[in-house]
Amino acid sequence: MIKKIVSLIIIIIGLMMISCTQAPEKTTGSVPIQQPAASLPEQIETVPEEAGFSISQNIKILGKSGFDPAEISIKRGDTLIWLNEDTKNMVLNIKKGTKPAWAKVVASDLIKKGESYERTFDEAGEYEYWTTAYGVFGKITVTE
Repeated sequence: MIKKIVSLIIIIIGLMMISCTQAPEKTTGSVPIQQPAASLPEQIETVPEEAGFSISQNIKILGKSGFDPAEISIKRGDTLIWLNEDTKNMVLNIKKGTKPAWAKVVASDLIKKGESYERTFDEAGEYEYWTTAYGVFGKITVTE
């Protein structure tokens, strides 16, 4: 009787070992999409300006076609990021105001294709910018 019990235990252990070493069953099909637990709020709260956070916005450099967007309005302390999507490497020039011509011009380093240049605007006012490669202009309005 003991031999039969031992034999049965060995058979059970052997079956367990075989089932553990078999490859998992492959499944096909898609995973069902679950619905969100709650719907998104209709209005998302924004961070108050007095919190001191700045916002970054992108401007695409499109070469001869200019910029996208060509004119932009931001708040003081915000950062603009110019992304060079043209095939040429270029320098971006920025100056406050459109006149006089002798106003201080800030020039970026060389912006290669696919690279970017960023600048934070800490002073309110009107700015214009252009590239050395094509001479197309853009406008920035910085508000308080």
